Amino acid sequence: MKSQNTTLKAINYLSIYADKSKDFDAFKYIKRSKSNPLQVSYIKQEKINSLLEYTGIKIKGTDEQRKKYFVNTSINKLLSAMFVNENSRIQDVSIDIDKQFRKDFTSKAEFFISDDVKGFYSRENKEFIYNNNGSCMEGKPANYFDIYSNFLNVKTQIVGLKVGNSVIARAMLWTKEKETFEVCKDTPNCSKKVRTKQYFLDRIYIGNDFKNSNEEQLQLKLHTLVKRMLRVKKLDCYSAYHINRYIESNLLNVYVGKERTEVNCSDSKIGATEPSFSIQIKNDTFHELECYPYADTFRYGKELSENIKFSDDEDQSDYILEDTGGTYTEGSSGFCECCEDRVDEDYLHYSECEEEYLCDNCSEYIEEREDVCREDNATYNSYSGNYHYCHDL
Repeated sequence: MKSQNTTLKAINYLSIYADKSKDFDAFKYIKRSKSNPLQVSYIKQEKINSLLEYTGIKIKGTDEQRKKYFVNTSINKLLSAMFVNENSRIQDVSIDIDKQFRKDFTSKAEFFISDDVKGFYSRENKEFIYNNNGSCMEGKPANYFDIYSNFLNVKTQIVGLKVGNSVIARAMLWTKEKETFEVCKDTPNCSKKVRTKQYFLDRIYIGNDFKNSNEEQLQLKLHTLVKRMLRVKKLDCYSAYHINRYIESNLLNVYVGKERTEVNCSDSKIGATEPSFSIQIKNDTFHELECYPYADTFRYGKELSENIKFSDDEDQSDYILEDTGGTYTEGSSGFCECCEDRVDEDYLHYSECEEEYLCDNCSEYIEEREDVCREDNATYNSYSGNYHYCHDL
């Protein structure tokens, strides 16, 4: 079924089973939207008449008119406005059409790579049409991203999938050059300098319209294309867990007739979820920056003699890139293992009985133990006015 005819066929189908609304005949030129291919567009007869009367414009349903005068909406909203009394059937038809739209759209997705990290995140690069994807950094001022061009011996790029100029998936690709020495073959006491590259594909963000139904499929597609471009067998990736889960769910449950067969998908494994390397920036350069981004992976900074080393190791955290307002967090804070919030170390206590760090809000002091425990594990004695550790009772 061609995608442009899908909606009209659905309308004809529902006309058999559902009652038409009083506005049924008012919807004209119904077709898949050009500006958002996951929606449909239409114009009402009332607006057609108004445009003709006051401007002399005759609506013919051209692409230009569709962008300027037509309404974009979801297929479910359109069908719900055209029919009544068949809500469950309308919903089922809407889901089928939505799946068809998404399948058609994603099948046209093309790979892209851009060196303009700052322009992409700040959306100053007008080469792309940006769709919301849940990233807290999208659309921030350009100076939030100056840090990426100041890391030493590291290149950052944006890789993604787009349909036309519309971005539906994207991630940051980290490339680090490393110098090693190899022993020369057949030549004693000889070594040569060799440059190698290490890669890490950071968190893969998917446009909000594709989450839930297509998210992991698009993550796999992007990961595969980046791996192919780099000509590597495995590529460590922040989103590796979700991609592997998608692979296993689609390859391990294969049915031949009524018999289930197990498929070995070890060759399809993506790689680790953590990078195999750290990155560095000059200490002075870091402190001269005006703003700082929130970082998904290389978040924790450890101060060295001249540089600051950033990695995913939270134990190495003199500086932490976890703020969305353009600042960084000083490393004098720690995590409460109960609520998982980061709090100042002055309000963090190690519990001997729980064997974990707890913040003030999650702990109670046990006087007889001279220790704290989780609030849920503290039992109050109204007679003595003290708390007791529940496992001591």
